[in-house]
Amino acid sequence: MNKLIALALASGAVVVAAPALAAAPDPVVDCSVSGLDDITPAALACAGYYSGNYLRNPQWDDQVLILEDLGLDISGQSWSYFDDNWKFDVSGNSITFGSGGIPTISGMTWIGLHVGGGQNFPTGGQGSVFYRFDAGDGLGTLTFNDYGALSSLVIYATGGDTPAVPEPASWAMMIGGLGLAGAMLRGRSRSAVSFS
Repeated sequence: MNKLIALALASGAVVVAAPALAAAPDPVVDCSVSGLDDITPAALACAGYYSGNYLRNPQWDDQVLILEDLGLDISGQSWSYFDDNWKFDVSGNSITFGSGGIPTISGMTWIGLHVGGGQNFPTGGQGSVFYRFDAGDGLGTLTFNDYGALSSLVIYATGGDTPAVPEPASWAMMIGGLGLAGAMLRGRSRSAVSFS
């Protein structure tokens, strides 16, 4: 019995000593509620506003964590993949998809935007912001409202190109369903045994 208690205490000590999971950086101003209508069509989720240009290689680990918070797992990708294929220089307050080298987007889409010098941008100058939104059957134009000129766009996922991480509610339903199925199977095996 003493060995069992010692083993439990030792395993508890290992858990306590484990490093904390990495967390996305804190934005200068949180856009998760007020920033959903920054873009047209309106976003379903927003992360930012971050000071500086987060759409670059030195911030790659931060980009991964930010997008995980928005429901997208890109941890298996590298920055060079997006830099070579899905990062675009843009200007003005709107982006036209399907022209000027920018691909067509559709369905659930995750993007990052950088504002080069927006006087009204919540960080007080240049900054970055990330969105998840539904581009429907094919969005033609995305409009960025109120914050000055855009300078960069990264499309992290659109349509079915990159699978999304299930929402927490979906995880809860899956776990509950597995538990219920297990309970039903366990109940059936008990009722199938009969002693005569």
